[in-house]
This record gives sequence, C-alpha cells and structure tokens, in this order.
Amino acid sequence: MKKIFITIILAMASVTLFAVQYEMPMLDLTVPSGLTNNQMYFNFGHKMMQALNKYPTDNVFALLKNGASLNLNLRYMVGAGFEFKAGYDTIADEKNIAVSWVQKIPSIYLNAQVDLQFFGYTDAERTQTAINFFYLLSLQTVPFLDERVTVAVDLGYDGYLQKQAMGLGVSILTLKDITLVGEYYPVFEAEADEDITATEKVACYSFGIRYATYGHQFMLKFGNSTQMETRQLMQGTTANNLYFGISIMRFIDFNNPEE
Repeated sequence: MKKIFITIILAMASVTLFAVQYEMPMLDLTVPSGLTNNQMYFNFGHKMMQALNKYPTDNVFALLKNGASLNLNLRYMVGAGFEFKAGYDTIADEKNIAVSWVQKIPSIYLNAQVDLQFFGYTDAERTQTAINFFYLLSLQTVPFLDERVTVAVDLGYDGYLQKQAMGLGVSILTLKDITLVGEYYPVFEAEADEDITATEKVACYSFGIRYATYGHQFMLKFGNSTQMETRQLMQGTTANNLYFGISIMRFIDFNNPEE
C-alpha cells in the first residue's frame, strides 16, 4: 500500500499543468468546487497516529515508527456544475464514490454544493460492514474583508448512523499565498442503535496552515482526530489528543491551453 501511495505522489508531481486553481479549500471540510469543465484534483492526506501530547520522551522517532493514516481523493468536473469523486482511507479500509453539484450565487456572495456519497467501511464498534449514503450541503462565502477571510459551513446526514452532522470553518489570508485555517465539528446524538453502547464522542477540531503555489495546495494541520474525511470528522473522536498531518492537493487541467 505504501508503494502505491508513493507512486501516486510522484505521478501528481510530474503531470503537465496548464492553469492555476482558484478554489479556497479548508483542511478537511468539503467546500463548493472551484473546478470548471474537464479539470481535476488529486488530494493526498497523511496523518500520524502518534499523539503529540503523549510523545514518548525516550523515542525521538516515535512519530515515524507508530504509523500513519493515509487518504486519497480524486475529483473530476464533468460539466454543468456536476463533479464525480472517489476516495480511499486506510483507517477502517473505507472506500467511497460520490457525485456533487455546485452552484455559485454571486448576488449573495455565496457558493453552494450538494453531495451524494456512497461509502463502505469496517465498523469495528458494531463488528459489521457499514454501507450506506452520506448527504451533504456545503456553503462557503466568497472572500471578504479585503478578500482575506472566507467562512464555510457543512451540513450533513449519515445514513448509516442515522445522524445529523455539522462542520464549521474559517480561513484567513495572512501573507501572500499563506492562509491560516480552523475547523470545528460539533457532535450530535444518533437516532438509531440505542441498544448499542457506543463510545462517548467529543467534538473534533483542527487548525493549520495552507500554502498555495502554481497548481498545488500544501497544508500542515493539527487536530484531535486521526481521520481526514468530512463525514468521519463529523462523527467526533474519543479523546482530545493532538495529531499532526499533511495534505497535498494537485490541480490538473485537461483543456487545451491554446483554445
């Protein structure tokens, strides 16, 4: 699996690039797509399993030795605002596919997107395979306050857990190409499986830095969960440990630059 991810990263770095992306991504929140027809994003995420607040004093390389969760997502804008997506996470061996539709509403300085995701993963808590749909509405403001600040809200419903979910995010451009980002995911009670004693969950949070270059978005992030998908973070986490992660978004434009 590690060899596959290394190969993907090398491919992402070598593909010919024709244009600059203009999407304003958060750390893990889903935001309305900034892609146009025949454009694509690869997103690779890597989060260490070793909690920074529990770092062993006698092991300098514990961050590397104790493993990491890996995440890969692919997005392709077909046309008319419709985007196809596919993703994989090593945690719980999760696979998902989705379709989304984005609508830009400049009259109220807002962009919106609806997602329908089909997912499957191994639910260790219930000792079964979780297969269902995730429904998501993503809202994001256009940049304001001298085009430096954006606010995002995700409203979701997990069909497997029968649970409403939310994510909130804000990004602030501080220096050229460098943006500070923060996210918060409150926890709501599930409607089903009342007979199952589920592990008590606490809200997820994350914060970090996004650095934009020609065709790439690099992110350094910290948070209290090892997860990296919007739906996963909306489920909450079991403790307020602090984890470190990185992600790389690679933009590819298949359009003819001479057209």
